[in-house]
Amino acid sequence: MSEDRTDVRAVLDQIEASWLAFQETVDSLSDDDLTGPTDAAGWRAQDHIAHLGAWERGVIFTINGYPFHAGLGVDEDVWTAGDIDAINAVIFDLNRERELEDVRTGLRATHTELVTTIGGLDPDRLDAPVLPRDTTTPDDPPSLRDKIAGNTWEHYPEHAEWIVALVNGERD
Repeated sequence: MSEDRTDVRAVLDQIEASWLAFQETVDSLSDDDLTGPTDAAGWRAQDHIAHLGAWERGVIFTINGYPFHAGLGVDEDVWTAGDIDAINAVIFDLNRERELEDVRTGLRATHTELVTTIGGLDPDRLDAPVLPRDTTTPDDPPSLRDKIAGNTWEHYPEHAEWIVALVNGERD
């Protein structure tokens, strides 16, 4: 293992800053806010929380040498079709009946596992390509760093924004 851990630490710092901002957003909302309002597709704020947990699990699976789609709970045929809306619909269906506390606890546990898993990475793995290439990324396989970024520090603010808009009645 490489002795220079600063690159892994930098990744973890980016995750932590974005995670804390996301948690602050979610924690500022009531349970009714998180379970009540829906958008046109039927998503509630809690469904966004479950969605983030699924995508974090995909990263954990990838780091540990398993298919990303298995971490999401999505069949390989849905995954290989590459339709992100269809993939997200499966994740939504898998989680729609869960209780809010289960969703929140699940995301926290998954996040802790993800951070621990990334913390144990050899820094050389961060810029290695994720293979086999999945159908949700461009032609070139993304690096593990890109896969982590897209499913953590770049993903949290996107969903925080959607959650706030949903709760404020600004999301169709």
